[in-house]
Order: sequence, then structure tokens, then C-alpha cells
Amino acid sequence: MPEAERVMNRTFINCMLIVLFATGTLWFGMQIRHITRSDAVGVYGVDLAAYHTAARLFKKGETGEIYNETEGFIVSTGRFYEEARQSGYDNKPARYLYLPVFILPYVPTADLPFSAATTLWLIVNCGLIGLTISVQCALLRGAGSRLLLPAAVVVGNLFCFPLFYALKLGQTTLFIYCGLCVLYWLHEKQRDLAAGIVLGVVVSLKPYLLLLLAYFAARKKKRLVTAGVVTVVCIVVLSLLIFGFQVHQDYIIALQSLSGASTAGWSNQSLEAFWLRLSNHGSIIDFTLCEIPAWGLLFKYGLVGALAIVLYRRIIEPKAVSGLRTPGLAFSVAVLICLLVPSFAWQHYFVCALLPLLLIARSMAAFQPRPSGALVAVLPLAYFFIALPPLGFQYIQSSGYQLPAALAISLPLAGVCLLLGLVFLLTARDSGEESP
Repeated sequence: MPEAERVMNRTFINCMLIVLFATGTLWFGMQIRHITRSDAVGVYGVDLAAYHTAARLFKKGETGEIYNETEGFIVSTGRFYEEARQSGYDNKPARYLYLPVFILPYVPTADLPFSAATTLWLIVNCGLIGLTISVQCALLRGAGSRLLLPAAVVVGNLFCFPLFYALKLGQTTLFIYCGLCVLYWLHEKQRDLAAGIVLGVVVSLKPYLLLLLAYFAARKKKRLVTAGVVTVVCIVVLSLLIFGFQVHQDYIIALQSLSGASTAGWSNQSLEAFWLRLSNHGSIIDFTLCEIPAWGLLFKYGLVGALAIVLYRRIIEPKAVSGLRTPGLAFSVAVLICLLVPSFAWQHYFVCALLPLLLIARSMAAFQPRPSGALVAVLPLAYFFIALPPLGFQYIQSSGYQLPAALAISLPLAGVCLLLGLVFLLTARDSGEESP
């Protein structure tokens, strides 16, 4: 390609990124404005209402009311519901389903009206988004254009629906997303003690990430794993000392009430939800709990186990990936497998898939010879599946693009599966250096 044409192509791409960046920034501002509107408080912040209400009950010494015995995820009666209403929340709050100790960060804002707490935690979450993007840009340093790659990271985050969904709900997922990025950055810098502490915190908050401890154990990162385990133990002990055994028993009972079940609701992107939608069980609107047959659970955990074995045998054990050093492929697969574990894999969880997508793209850019165009095309396709709201695909169907309803609503799950398939195709190439 002539030099003049190459410069023109690069200029065109940079201009398009600037336009997308400006559009994404405007979109981000519109979403923030919508969240902070007074009439949006009842619609959004349903998860933040759970944390806020639990903190208020803790301050009042009513810890026995934190884990409401209602069925499903929404509290519509009882002391928890009444306290949420008293705080100024005008809708039905979600149940609090985390370890009791994670109420503590919300205690300082417990006396604030819910609208004020919403604004404050919105600012905190926006800060987490900024930190996450900064860490991702640091991970790409030296991988290519100083303008192109960071701009692509910003645009990819700003147009990702799961990110805004977590922001609207007031969810802790943005903390997990940021934590995973920081964890891998620390791991690359060989700061295993700090990385282990971060890993222990995110695993305590989201136990389905426990596979990451096993991943680092398989990589023989003893210091990191030890720090992670010790952090988890310290968090659990602290929780027991502050809240006592009875509250933790309530916590376990609350989790048990949801075991063996799932929902076909549109924002649930788990394998179980896909099967429920495929077999026309439940509704994509009302989030009714449906029991999962034993064979379904066996199939899911068998699939997850098989993927974990393939991860170890093809990526970790040979200490070789595709003939050269490709940082992040194994870690990417571990994170993606984690997203297949929970029976309730809500849409906002899938913002975490952006980190594996970034690491896979970085690895592919370093491959020699370069991967085929078909393999490269999987990346934008997977992003498209992950980033768009699932209900949007119903409009695609109604316009004549015929897709089975189960697949149309489960495209974020399909995006994760595409990334897994891409990594396994890449690792089928020649062996070479170890990937960290």
C-alpha cells in the first residue's frame, strides 16, 4: 500500500474515533442526566436501594431484618421494604444478597435521603469507570498507536450497555470490573502481594470468581494465591466479628433459597436462562424463578469443568501459546469461564468481558504471522453481542431478521462463547514462549 494511502486511511480512522468519542461522551452525559432525574430514582437504583436499606437497618441495630425471606429478588413486604420507603426510595428494592461486611461502605451515607445517596454513589462509580479506562490504557501502552488504542478503549466502554446498566442500578459490578483490570495490571507488574489482596476482595464480593484463585494456583503464583486466600479469610472473620453468626446463617439461607433455580428474564444471561428461554419456560419480562433440572446443572458444570481442563492443558501446562509471548490469553479465558458459572448472570456482569476482549486484541496484534481476517472479525462481532441491550434484538427480529428468540435475548452470552472459541483457535497454532 502506498504511503500516501496509508496516511489517508489512518487519518480517516482517527477522525472516526474522534467522532465516536464525542458521541460517546454526549451519550454518557445524557445517561447521567437521566439517572439523576427525580422521576428516575424509582426506576433505577434498585440494587443501590438494597445496600442503602441494609446499611440503615445495621445502624438501627436491626440486622435480623437485612436478609428478607421473600421469594425471588425483589422485596415487596416486611421491615426491609418499609425502611426502603422511609429512606425516600419510591419503588420495591432488591434483596441484599452479599456477605454482611460489604454493608459497611454504605454506612457513612445511610442517614442521607436515598436521592442524595444515589448522587454520591453515582459520582463514586463514575470515578471507578475513569480508573478502569486509565488502567486499560496502561495495559495497552507500547502495543500500538498512542492515540488509536486508548481512543478505542474509551469508545468501547462508553458505548457498552452493561456498563450503563450497572451504573443505573447502582450495582457493585463496576467495582468488580475495575478490580479485575487492576488485578491483571498488578500481576503484569509482578506485584503479586497487592494483586492477591485485590483478588481476595473481588472473590469475597462475587464468589463465582473463585475460579481465578484456581487459575493463579495452576500458574504456581503462590504468593498471589496466599495473599488472596488470606484476604478472603480476613474479610469473613471481620464480618463474623461485626455481625455475628446469626446474620451469616440468614445470609446462607438466602443464598440457598435461590440454588437450583434461575429465571428467563431478559437481563439474565446465564446458560440456565438460555435453556429456559429455549424451552419456553418462564417469561422474559416478569423474572419468575424456575427450577433447573438436574441434567441442566450437570451439563453446565460439566461444560465449565471441561473448559477449565482445556485451559490448563492447552494454555497453562505447555507454557506456550501460539509461538510467541501473548500476555493475557489464559487470564482472559479464566474470566470468561467465570461468567458461565452463576445461574443468575445479570447483563451488567458482562461488562467484565471487555477486559478479556482487550487482552485478546492486544495478543492478536503481536502475533506473527498475523491472524486471518476471519479471526480478527470475531472481535468486533463479540463486542457487538456483548455491548448492545438484549431486548434490542427483538426489534431486529420484528424487522425481518429471523433469529430464535432464545438466541436473540442471549447474544451477550453468545459473545462470551465467541471469545472463548477465538482463544482456543488461536492456541491451536504453534507452541512458543510462556504467556504470563
